[in-house]
Amino acid sequence: MMGYGKRRLHPSYAHFSCKSWGRNMNARKIAASLITMVSASFEVQADAFYEAIQYKCDSNNGLIQIEWLGAYNEALRSLYGSKDGDSWNPWELTPPANQSGSTDANTIIKRCPLNGETYEVTIGALRCNDDPQGRNGAVVIGWSSIYKGEKLMAREQLGVCDPYTHFKGKLVDEIVTTKLIFRPGHHPTIERVPSGDFYR
Repeated sequence: MMGYGKRRLHPSYAHFSCKSWGRNMNARKIAASLITMVSASFEVQADAFYEAIQYKCDSNNGLIQIEWLGAYNEALRSLYGSKDGDSWNPWELTPPANQSGSTDANTIIKRCPLNGETYEVTIGALRCNDDPQGRNGAVVIGWSSIYKGEKLMAREQLGVCDPYTHFKGKLVDEIVTTKLIFRPGHHPTIERVPSGDFYR
């Protein structure tokens, strides 16, 4: 029967191992410090702001809701889905760089039954500048329209192109449209917040 016992070192090996262990400890401390610094730097650089556009057909409460969501550090990425879902990355709904308007290829079309009527909801997004990949400070906004047959019931832009403006040397909050709520027989409800609250 084979067993495992303590490994016995020759004294010279033991001496060498102790010195090596000391050097290794110093190397480990330096490596740990470097890893901490790199991790901290990565965390700072990884503070990116993500946005999502979300659709809700609430037949029980008789409403349609389109919401513009925002969060730092990929908290919203789990919401991104296919066209069959109810939440999307707005950059995936923008038209190609060489196209000025949206088409069926890059818009979402949903149908929502409310109070015995069917409403068609179209959802899309537009770039606020010429960067199709959404880099270098690029901004995207969303939009939605709601029709009953040929009649337009509601239309609204979501988000904001310029979150802040300069006024007398200071940055001033702009207003971000975050929610469109439609109920048959009522005026659409629009919810807005200052950009400082939305992007914090």
